[in-house]
Amino acid sequence: MSEITNEITTSSTNMKTSKEKDIRESCLYKDLIPAKGYYLCMNFTLSCFIPYIYIFLVSIGLSISQAGLVNGIRQIVAGVPSFFIGLLIDYTGRKRIIMLVLIFVNALLVVSTPFVLYPFYHHNNKIMNKTESSLTMTKFNADEKQLFFIVLFWFILLAISRNPLLAIIDSTVVNLVKAYKGKATYGIQRVFGPIGFMLGSILCGLALDFYQPTYGLSQYTIIFILQAPIYILMFICAAVITIVTINYENMDDEENNMNLSEQENISILRVLYQSCKNTSVLVFVITLLISGLSFNIISNCIAIFLKELNATKSLTGATFSISSAAEIIIFPFSSKLINLLGGTYKCICLSIFSYAIRFFIYYVSTSPWHVFAAQLLQAFSFGLFWAASMEYTFSISTNKISQSMFSLVNIIFFMVSAVIANFAGGILYDVIGGRMLFLSMAILCFCWGVVLILFYIFVERHKIEGEKLNANKN
Repeated sequence: MSEITNEITTSSTNMKTSKEKDIRESCLYKDLIPAKGYYLCMNFTLSCFIPYIYIFLVSIGLSISQAGLVNGIRQIVAGVPSFFIGLLIDYTGRKRIIMLVLIFVNALLVVSTPFVLYPFYHHNNKIMNKTESSLTMTKFNADEKQLFFIVLFWFILLAISRNPLLAIIDSTVVNLVKAYKGKATYGIQRVFGPIGFMLGSILCGLALDFYQPTYGLSQYTIIFILQAPIYILMFICAAVITIVTINYENMDDEENNMNLSEQENISILRVLYQSCKNTSVLVFVITLLISGLSFNIISNCIAIFLKELNATKSLTGATFSISSAAEIIIFPFSSKLINLLGGTYKCICLSIFSYAIRFFIYYVSTSPWHVFAAQLLQAFSFGLFWAASMEYTFSISTNKISQSMFSLVNIIFFMVSAVIANFAGGILYDVIGGRMLFLSMAILCFCWGVVLILFYIFVERHKIEGEKLNANKN
């Protein structure tokens, strides 16, 4: 009798231990830890790079207008290679090796940037003695022309090696998350992106305060050096992700082989073209462009607008930090919110209206604190929008064109719209002023939000109901 009791006790203990283990695994999802680390490292490097592009280029001798040209042209030129890298991944299926090669190349280029450019600016006293306050539109001398074109070439290489990385990791993580069948979410992984950006911003500020350049190097050299150990961690996370994805692909080999056998004679470009001809996808592409334009105009113009409102430097920094904090709050709950609101389409629509509200607040702002408060809408404008966009992209992509579709989404949102924002947005800000630019964007976003509602009522809703009806019949 006592033996039976001991067996029952042992059995119940084992069951309890097994349940506790399942609970711990469901909370941690160890296979997704590298994805979290990758997002954290990637956004850390972005925080050391994006905010300092202009000021670094000015510090080595370019004018503000020349720095703007470098930033705009690099996005235009890098867009085409980024798309073809996505196509290459879909054609070859070598996503993992291409991702690792791109990280390695980008790390070498980024960390070596101030040292590669050093011979072209350190000897020119005229260039190095420029200050931000004295910069004007002047003619290039021979050294300045050489410096401009060398910097332009180098930054194009940086963009080509970096731009595809977000699309690759997004498509990989979305596929991994779907393997958990609702237990894990994309937002929980992506939330580590803004955490990394905030952490990087703080450490970059501290590093710049303490760094004393020598041998005529730019004072911003430290922000490139700081990225070296982060890239090493990022490469390790990517390598582990490749092992994890191999395991999941092996589990789904039969299903994937069936899908590939049905599509093996169909051109990837043809499938991509057929997908993009769909009215719903075209509407989504236009929405991506408008949302990306809004995102980039805010990123480019808010610091200038805050200066016009006499904001302190600390408040300006806090205004950018609160945006990241808003993303951190929304990303973990994005999937639940998508389900609560009834799907990705409604969330995307809500995001566009949040931009309209946000731009209108900027327009009527009389204090920098109004702008600070409006930044909380970043939770819906970008956080919810990006999570919903990733899920929508996954839903409209077949295995054959998955990486190409994710690459297109990233190119439209972060590159095409950024080019428009850099050129058209900058010109409009000078011509009509910040307030009128914000009002124009508020009207554009509101009108497009109304179009999305009408499209849902008359087209998308009937399409969804028809799909549900067919699923019930089957």
